[in-house]
Amino acid sequence: MKLLVIFLFSFWVFCTNAWAATHHSASEKTVGDFDYITATGAQNVPNLKTTLFANGSFYNPYYFNNSPYFPETDFGKLLKWNTVNLLIGVPKGPWTPTYFDRSQNQQVFLGATVSESIARDPRFFLKTGDIPDWGIVQNDLDKYLNLSYRVANLDNQSQYKDFYLMATSTDRKTWPRNIYGFKYWPGVWAKDTESGNPIEGKFISDKDIFFVMTDKGYADHTLPGVQPGYSLNLQIEGSCYAFRDGYAENIVFFDLIVINKSQWNYKNLYIGVFSDPDIYTSFMFNFYRYEWPNYILSEQDEKTGERINYNLSYVSDRGFFGKLDPQYKNGLACAGIVFLNTPPAAGISNDHGGNADKTAGSQLGITRWHNFLYYDKSDRSVLMDSTRERFEYAVLSGDTTGIDSLYKNMFFHPDISGHLDPHFDSPDGIFRKNPEGTDGMPLSSTGPIDLASGDTVHFAFAMVMGLDLKSLKQTTRIAHRMYDLGYQRSGPPVPPQVTAVPGMGKVTLYWNNISETTPDPITGYRDFEGYKIYRTKINPAKNEWGKPWYDSMGRFLGFMPIAQFDKKDGITGLDSLYPHLYLGDDSGIRYVWTDTTVENGVMYYYSVTAYDYGIRNDLRLNPDAYPPLQARECEKGTDPDAAPN
Repeated sequence: MKLLVIFLFSFWVFCTNAWAATHHSASEKTVGDFDYITATGAQNVPNLKTTLFANGSFYNPYYFNNSPYFPETDFGKLLKWNTVNLLIGVPKGPWTPTYFDRSQNQQVFLGATVSESIARDPRFFLKTGDIPDWGIVQNDLDKYLNLSYRVANLDNQSQYKDFYLMATSTDRKTWPRNIYGFKYWPGVWAKDTESGNPIEGKFISDKDIFFVMTDKGYADHTLPGVQPGYSLNLQIEGSCYAFRDGYAENIVFFDLIVINKSQWNYKNLYIGVFSDPDIYTSFMFNFYRYEWPNYILSEQDEKTGERINYNLSYVSDRGFFGKLDPQYKNGLACAGIVFLNTPPAAGISNDHGGNADKTAGSQLGITRWHNFLYYDKSDRSVLMDSTRERFEYAVLSGDTTGIDSLYKNMFFHPDISGHLDPHFDSPDGIFRKNPEGTDGMPLSSTGPIDLASGDTVHFAFAMVMGLDLKSLKQTTRIAHRMYDLGYQRSGPPVPPQVTAVPGMGKVTLYWNNISETTPDPITGYRDFEGYKIYRTKINPAKNEWGKPWYDSMGRFLGFMPIAQFDKKDGITGLDSLYPHLYLGDDSGIRYVWTDTTVENGVMYYYSVTAYDYGIRNDLRLNPDAYPPLQARECEKGTDPDAAPN
């Protein structure tokens, strides 16, 4: 593979090149200057699976043929995600280098540039030499990667066996080593929900993936007949998170810190995400050009009347020539990109009417949205055209000034009356132009952003999927809720506040009802079910609370309570999803209990825990129809001075 790439890249260098770039004091970069190797990671925990790369492609199925370790995103027979790509662009400015235009025989300033990797998987760049604008950081690689652990360690037959493996929480072999030879986690630890301090050793999700990438040295390459882009010297430290819980199984989170490593103070920078999900129609599986791209910035909740923030760009099934759903409200499957965190606004209009509805300090959200269908009716990709950088920035920024009519007609869609909003395509206008449906390739972006030298900007988004628009919107709301709570997941009730009063041959416990009144942070349900009481003579720091409980295979399950009280609600017996947690026998709730089996002069420790009934398949208890989830019990605590229970 390495020899093939070098030969092919050298072939393009040999070809007559119409452009020769000079990036300030940097030497000319061509596609033959280095062999392209990147890092990859597999997010295969949730239902929505993805393989990501440190080349700006956060999902691309073409590197690996759906191997067990490197999965394709597949939603049954309804949906397959083709690609998700990051774009960051700036206009012409003081940072813009010059190139030697041989047709004019003089140095000419370049214009806008966009660092991206759309259609840059091996199927294309091995043929064209058009390598991605993003890649692994060449310096200090050993700070982020285990350089001795690559794809070859998992699949020695892969043509990409030289690719590094991203640091992954579930595989310590991917972790780098410090100067003493010890492995360490280079990513972010989970934070304490109260203090906000990192908890070393605790990961954020069921599988965390950490990666670092840059456009330095990658975005400067040239191609015959194509205006060269130039690197912005941006470095991205990124994390990918996923959860097994049913309500989050169709979400993959991406949390990015963009660092300006250059000497320049960038103005009017835009960050965008391009996605290309393939949604198959009910009439013709494996045929995906009957799609409809759309977006939802916010909507009024029908129940509460509150304004719900979505910042969602999505693609749904349009049906075979539009016959599936005449109202085009729902489809067979939906896939979307939701912006979770964007830079603060400076007071901009986002309502298509010119009024500033983004007040200073509030998040920008999605400020531009277009269907970036980059191939024409003859299936010719325009990404190889000479003005690629210019029209890509035009789409990112929503500015049609100076771009060719071909690209304006391809990427800017007026509404049915002919009115063009350069910031937002009209979904109805897209359908009018393509009544049988189209290939949905939405590009959502946020900006304008000022990014000074040495500064950082925080950008987070998520891939989401649903069986229809209703479930997609529910998943989007969950993604926002989890992100806003620091990736907190649905959990057990908060512990009650307990007071112990000793007596002659007895101990009386008193506790409050805060566990019953605090809603679940994700579902909003008050799903409290009961209390359990534990006792031990051992220091609670050892977390040994009485008689242990084992399953038939001898595996430890927990400790047996000495008392239990539950609501009289008909929810009894063992939990159906986790048959090791007893839900009670409708004994009724109490807030006082006396232990009369104690000995005077002996130290006892007590813990009163609260537990819920989980998320049940019962619309009375689960009106929002979240996927079922097992019952959960709060922690017993290990420090009497810190734990309230």
